[in-house]
Amino acid sequence: MAGIAVVRLRIGTTATINWSDVRQSIDGFGGSSADFLTSLTPAQADFFFTTAGIGLSILRTQIIPDVATCNAEFHDGGCSNSNGQILNGELGTAQLAVARGAIVFSTPWSPPGAYKSNGSFRNGGHLLSSHYSDWAKEIATYVPMMANHGVPIYAVSVQNEPNGTADYGSCTYTTQEIHDFVPYLYSALQSVGAGSTKIMIAEESSWAIDLTSTAMADPKVAPEVGIIAAHG
Repeated sequence: MAGIAVVRLRIGTTATINWSDVRQSIDGFGGSSADFLTSLTPAQADFFFTTAGIGLSILRTQIIPDVATCNAEFHDGGCSNSNGQILNGELGTAQLAVARGAIVFSTPWSPPGAYKSNGSFRNGGHLLSSHYSDWAKEIATYVPMMANHGVPIYAVSVQNEPNGTADYGSCTYTTQEIHDFVPYLYSALQSVGAGSTKIMIAEESSWAIDLTSTAMADPKVAPEVGIIAAHG
């Protein structure tokens, strides 16, 4: 089981590192390309993803549901593939990052509005249980699509910040809903030949919130989860 955290230090605070007191290893640092309409240049990618620069080794991309959502939310028709699952700028950046040794994990900000209780890509709402299978299949198809573009996907997340509602792409899940959705996603990944791609939960906006507990307490569901993640 892996843990991913983002740590922000306030100005004026001090981090003390005791090299002889080993607690937990850090495998890498990364950044997000969400909403990139244009790609990084090769020179910028060298700066971000090689040790000649700052040496990032992880990239997080956004899974867009479909062409209709892409056109409605980004207005320029800037999706890179026929089913509209990633912006041109994000795909180009991911290709540059992978060429420099980075791994990529990917996260949806929301299912399509037609699958949600509020009928909108934005403003929260819940994924309707009648569409669990549909949405799991759409997330899963992102993995071979990206592989066909030269970008292997290390992990896919169930949802970006499922504890919050925002006026951009967002969707809320309860801990039970995440538990119930994971097996659908696991099965869908297996069906597209992406069984090695890990499932990430729950990417809450803070470590203080726990939407992973029900899934991880279930001996049938827990083995299907590969990464526990949070923001903040």
